[in-house]
Amino acid sequence: MRVILIGFAALALVGCQSEKPAEVKEDKAKASFDAIAAITLPVMSASTDVKFYQAKYEQAWRERTPLVHKVIKDYPDDPRTAKVADEYWQSLMRAEMKNEDCDKIIADISEARKNSTNADLRQHAAFWSTFYSCYRDREKIDKVLEFAEAFSNEYPNDPRGATMFSFASMSGKATLAQMQASFKALVSKYPNTEDGGFARAMLPLLDNVGKTFDFDFKDAVTGKRFRDENYRGKILVVDWWATWCVPCIQSLPKMKELSAKYKSKGVEFIGVSLDRPEAEGGLKSLLEFVKKNEMPWPQYYLNGDATFQTLYKVAQIPTVFVVDKDGKIVSIDGYRTLERTLEDMAGKVG
Repeated sequence: MRVILIGFAALALVGCQSEKPAEVKEDKAKASFDAIAAITLPVMSASTDVKFYQAKYEQAWRERTPLVHKVIKDYPDDPRTAKVADEYWQSLMRAEMKNEDCDKIIADISEARKNSTNADLRQHAAFWSTFYSCYRDREKIDKVLEFAEAFSNEYPNDPRGATMFSFASMSGKATLAQMQASFKALVSKYPNTEDGGFARAMLPLLDNVGKTFDFDFKDAVTGKRFRDENYRGKILVVDWWATWCVPCIQSLPKMKELSAKYKSKGVEFIGVSLDRPEAEGGLKSLLEFVKKNEMPWPQYYLNGDATFQTLYKVAQIPTVFVVDKDGKIVSIDGYRTLERTLEDMAGKVG
């Protein structure tokens, strides 16, 4: 019996000794994650000054970054590391990034993925590595689609994969075939995402690309007549919208800015209003809104008649067409790519 008791005591002692390093390691990990959490990120609201927010955000991440690097290196398999790493890799995104910046980020993310067995961290790493690869090669649409396809095959249930297919359609550089490939992938793989819904509405519109945009209407505001032939030799932006459409209203300041910026370069705007019939107050709402917001371009008020809208297969608004100097529709995705499209086309007018 004595021998047995000694054996149990020895086992108990070994057990205690083997658990102690794990406890110490856990304490160290907790301290690291607590230190990261203590550096709070600013919260954006409608009243927040954007420059102030950006400065606070960047300062917080300057302080967080060395701590995040430490937990990725020391605790790659800790479940908490995945969330911290995901937030950090997202924070690295900037409006203008050089290819070498993307390459460095991709290399660091790939190293983190290689060193971890944590499934969540590996998935976040795969997403962000693909994201920065798409951003780096955003004008090489076939490569973007290839990256997007690879990620969606590896993680078919991750809705973030839609982001990569949207890179292709939002680049302003995609051919008609590439746009179709992007939209079809979004509809089939990500039907319940915002990008999937947008692509579903855009796919039929692709049939318009290359066709002549024909119109003849009287401006709802001035009564002046406008025909498509009046715009030959100019670039025409066609804004399908309504006063009840929140995204349309939100995009108006940018539309006015672009109208003013490119008018001297041969760019004109017209609106196609899908407001309710006049009997239901639609015309009154349109006229009041145009006056209040000083919209300088003519308005084709459809007065509830969907014929013109159906002709061009417009299923949702805002939708923005861009028509070239020959009267051909060259873009149906202007709501997201308008500035890039105009910058590319404006120098070709004349």
